[in-house]
Amino acid sequence: MLVILILGGLCSFSWFLRLNHKDQPAPGLLSGLRPEAIFMLSSDEGWIVGAGFTPQAFDFRKSHTENLHYSYGRWVQVESPQVHFSCLSMLSSDDVWAGTPDGFYHWNGKQWTKDAPGAFKNSSQSIIALSMLSHDEGWALSMNHTDNLLHYIGGRWQVGGSLITGPYLSALRSISMVSSNDGWAVGYHFMAHYDGTMWSLVDTPVTQHTDAADIDLISVKMLSHDEGWAVGNIGQRSGQSPSILPQKGVILHYSKGVWSIIQTVPLILTDLSMVSAHEGWAVGAMRQSDTNFLHYSNGRWILVAQPPHSPKQGSGRQNVASIAMISAREGWGISKDGIYHYQNGSWSTWYVRGPDETF
Repeated sequence: MLVILILGGLCSFSWFLRLNHKDQPAPGLLSGLRPEAIFMLSSDEGWIVGAGFTPQAFDFRKSHTENLHYSYGRWVQVESPQVHFSCLSMLSSDDVWAGTPDGFYHWNGKQWTKDAPGAFKNSSQSIIALSMLSHDEGWALSMNHTDNLLHYIGGRWQVGGSLITGPYLSALRSISMVSSNDGWAVGYHFMAHYDGTMWSLVDTPVTQHTDAADIDLISVKMLSHDEGWAVGNIGQRSGQSPSILPQKGVILHYSKGVWSIIQTVPLILTDLSMVSAHEGWAVGAMRQSDTNFLHYSNGRWILVAQPPHSPKQGSGRQNVASIAMISAREGWGISKDGIYHYQNGSWSTWYVRGPDETF
């Protein structure tokens, strides 16, 4: 009897260690989340947010959303509002902003709460990108055709500008602020700059479209006033639709006041994370291939194979949708059914949605 109790105690203790080990995920981690955005503030603090579980017809399970919070070396489920989280920006462990189709939500260290609509209450509440500068200032992009630049100042969100991007009904995609008087926003067929007073469209290689091909920029990351990167895709435009049929990826570099197309790649790019002017990663998808990563180091972008055991999709592997690098040595990535970890010079598949976590 004593032996059984000892063995039982050891088994319980080993289970406790497995669930609480820094590199071991708890089961059911994605039962309430389809990841869409990730932000890592440090090696000890970050969030993964996305869409929660909503049952289909004749599915009697309850709706629920559990975003994932990374703290003390573990990803932990956090009960969250039943809303589609699409983007986020972190300032500290108790000051996190997220964008949704229903406006802004804020994390105060204890819970997510909906922010008051403020001065833009008559504009679209669908927030697609965020870039916070400080506890007192930040910027966001909304889905509006006008009044689509929102400014957080004086403790509230308000309309900060309008980008009417011409007859092609250009869609906003990403924003990256360097300071209160310097930032960039990108999207389909355009780039825009903020000089501290107003937002203005800027003539760059992206705006020089042809009827045969256009550029849809997906992500921009500014490192300083003089250094930045952007990624997107080149493809055929269909009428005046704010999208293209992507055919290949494109990488742009900002240096000394000029944007230049550096390289095209055989990936449909989805995100970008730069650690420094000399180190960074981009992710995307390659048809009929498992190559999903691009690594920038020593002045070159190099294709890197997706790690083994990643979620399958069709005849290939599910593409990585977003990444957040903490340093040149560590980072995290997400797909709709998986979480990836970069450590010790390589990517690994850290978690895959289980069969009992299907949406």
